[in-house]
Amino acid sequence: MRAIHYEISDIKRVDERTAEIEATLEQGAVRQRLLIRCIAGEITTEDVNQLDATLTRKIPEGWLISDNRVSNEARKRAAKDDVIQVFNLSEFLQQKVWGPYIDALTSLVRRDRIPELYVDLACYKLGVPVEGKEADKDIYPSLDGYIDNWLNERGKMHISLLGEFGTGKTWFCRHYAYRQLQRYLNDPANERLPLLITLRAFAKSMTPQQLINDALLEQYKLPFVGSAFEVFKEMNRRGKILLILDGFDEMARQVVKQTVIDNFWELAKLVDKNSKIILTSRTEYFRWAKEAQSILGGEEYGRGTIVLSPPKFEVLYLELFDDKKIEEVIVKRTGQEDGPDIARRILSIPNLSEMARKPVLIELLLAAMDEISPDVLENQARVYLYATNKLLLRNIKTERTFTTTADKLYFLCELAWEMIKTGQLRVYYTDIPDRIQNYFGGKIKSPHELDNWDFDLRTQTLLHRDAAGYYEFAHKSLAEYFVAYKFAVELDILADVFKQTYCEADGEPCQIPIESKDIRGLAESFGFIRLNDKKMKAVKGFLEEMIIDSAQEYLWKVIYETCGLNFEQIKYSGGNAATMLKLRGEKFANKNLTDLVLVGADLRGCQLVPLQPDFTRK
Repeated sequence: MRAIHYEISDIKRVDERTAEIEATLEQGAVRQRLLIRCIAGEITTEDVNQLDATLTRKIPEGWLISDNRVSNEARKRAAKDDVIQVFNLSEFLQQKVWGPYIDALTSLVRRDRIPELYVDLACYKLGVPVEGKEADKDIYPSLDGYIDNWLNERGKMHISLLGEFGTGKTWFCRHYAYRQLQRYLNDPANERLPLLITLRAFAKSMTPQQLINDALLEQYKLPFVGSAFEVFKEMNRRGKILLILDGFDEMARQVVKQTVIDNFWELAKLVDKNSKIILTSRTEYFRWAKEAQSILGGEEYGRGTIVLSPPKFEVLYLELFDDKKIEEVIVKRTGQEDGPDIARRILSIPNLSEMARKPVLIELLLAAMDEISPDVLENQARVYLYATNKLLLRNIKTERTFTTTADKLYFLCELAWEMIKTGQLRVYYTDIPDRIQNYFGGKIKSPHELDNWDFDLRTQTLLHRDAAGYYEFAHKSLAEYFVAYKFAVELDILADVFKQTYCEADGEPCQIPIESKDIRGLAESFGFIRLNDKKMKAVKGFLEEMIIDSAQEYLWKVIYETCGLNFEQIKYSGGNAATMLKLRGEKFANKNLTDLVLVGADLRGCQLVPLQPDFTRK
């Protein structure tokens, strides 16, 4: 009542089941006075009659509040008299205090159909690593169950939930907040109110007080007068709040390690001895697992640290979906009639089944099917096109990025090629700034700008981090897709749909920042490795699916440009072009291949006709 600006008298005990307080609200010239009676047990008609007899001209209104029960007859009796209202505690809190927040959370969850579509996640803890070995995983099959048990424990340990992009952190927060809200409304005297705050929305709230005030007053429009932070502090002190902070990685876009530490210590000021806090973050926000453990454990101190006893966050990691959960998600989203068949089709294609380990990528796979047709699954390159475009655009639309789609596309293509070429499919976090400098050169003017680009390209593309601090593509097939994309552009045979689908924030197709190359330039990319090499098998498959119908003309041009050159100058460029032609049905009959360099070409089965005596199949 004080939170919504009533002046409150001392509590007066009327009898063994009744206590009352007087409450006064002054708003300008209007002065409201009311009598509040709290009833142990059920509110009856007699309680309504007794309150009615007690009201006077001085105190003309009255409320009756019980813990849980109000009889139907009492409600009917109160409805006949507009100066008396009856509530159970849950109804009172919904109607008079937390209503706007409850409505906002309920609307958010139901809009996304989370109660219908959510699938329980699995999680794990990382054990202490033994030298030379990766840390053991301690796996828990139900994240809901783990959090339920933790919530009922005494103790100061909080939970930090880390997951790669798209593994379901935000959906879990919304799902669990809504689930806990139902418990709270059923038993507000004994359950905690879940308070969900999305940190991305409050990146400029530099203090805990600003964060809470902005969330409760500006976002949720609660009827608190003055400092909502004081209300929060009192409820938090009493152990009445479950604080869910989603998106620690989004508190600041321009991030160095010290900023991460400072942000953590700012949030630490929200901690009280009776607190329960869940904090989520992308795994890749911390450069390696030990850094996450030390920062979230309060072992590293911020520049403005004043908390002497640091809060401790146990670190949980989200586990990727198994086949059973993939099928469950797809069936929930597409229906029992079509879902099992779609799930079988996706799970039968190794690359797609690996993509579907992440909830967001299932969503993107289904979105690609919705956008075109279920037949899009037959062209994997198209699936990857629509899926990766959706993800990059989502980051732009939510203002989670400041580099362009074109920048990201170029970075992903160049990094993917470097990984496939060298066979090193991951890169250490300290090496990423050097890669960015190499790829973008003069676009980056200062170390500060480089830090920003590093953070953005490391966390807002399609990379994820392992516990040791190495970044790699969410699945190897993504790297192979971007290599094929790079090759198709450099050969000038990329199909229009692949040119026009990737968009910038304004909806315009992005300008592909890769140029077509002549035969010597191709030697360092398309011609560097035989397409028939086993590590190029998937690249060759993607490339075949993303080139224009008239690609033969361009591929023959590459082949004829090899004339008079040696292998060192062009490597496998001509041979790979010939391999692509064969894949597209070219017969090579009566083609003059004299003096052409087609090393590495797979022309088995083609009818090669010698046009000169010294011509050989080799």
